[in-house]
Amino acid sequence: MSNIDYLSLDGRALTLFVTVMETGSVTAAAERLGITQSAVSHQLDRLRTIFKDPLFIRSGRGITPTRRAEQLEDEARALLLQLQQVVRPAQFDPHGAVLNYRIGANDFQRDIVLAPLYRTVSEQVGEFNLTILPAEKPRAEELRNGKVDLIISPMVPDHADLMMRRLYQDRSVCFYDPDQREAPSSAEDFDRARYISLTFLQGQAVTRQLETNRFDLDNRVNLRVANFSGLATFLKGTDLLAVAPSLLSQTALQGFACAPFPYVSESLTMYLIWHQKDHQNPEHSWLREQIVQQCSSLG
Repeated sequence: MSNIDYLSLDGRALTLFVTVMETGSVTAAAERLGITQSAVSHQLDRLRTIFKDPLFIRSGRGITPTRRAEQLEDEARALLLQLQQVVRPAQFDPHGAVLNYRIGANDFQRDIVLAPLYRTVSEQVGEFNLTILPAEKPRAEELRNGKVDLIISPMVPDHADLMMRRLYQDRSVCFYDPDQREAPSSAEDFDRARYISLTFLQGQAVTRQLETNRFDLDNRVNLRVANFSGLATFLKGTDLLAVAPSLLSQTALQGFACAPFPYVSESLTMYLIWHQKDHQNPEHSWLREQIVQQCSSLG
């Protein structure tokens, strides 16, 4: 068989051959396929040339397959099945699967999202190997080169090849140690207070506004720590205030009291970010949906 003959085979020709085998008639095959008898005859002539065999011979009012045609029938069906599987969207079955993922997230996202996610996913798959890397600011290159598979961040990178999905939204509240101080309740209380904040916020002035008064939180910070979990260590036993996302009451700042922060501030929206090369990957897509479901009750 020459290369030209080999490349002449296609799904339509194989479907026609199988249909003629099933119906035993050119006329019946044409009716089933919704084409003319001459079109069926033309395709059969092409197949005869490719396989160098008559394939079907006249027998009374019908046709009879040759021995070569009978031998080809199972192979033709198998090839059609393979073609269907090639174009069918891939499916992911978590049962027994082994997942290896690297996710960029700071300790806030790690504790509120990834800790429960790990427990949930581990119950559904054979093995879940998860590496969590710090991600103060998402880096497109880390997603492009596969250093990380996903990033959870409030910072949205401006790159056309990155994709994102909103996970949840949070607001700022004021945390404090109730054994050391009363809840702040007036503008004067907030103005006189000492604050603890995070080092990665340094240099990014956070301006709040109450009526006509300006409140610059960044310049009122007396103590800075490197991560959210560090807030608890230094907040305990002091009269400091920590203006932080309210969901920390479920993780790092559990057990501390909190009060509304009355100054106007932007809400904190968290996003799931990935590279477009992974968008259609069924396993990757499945894990993204697990993360979205994990966050569905957060806001």
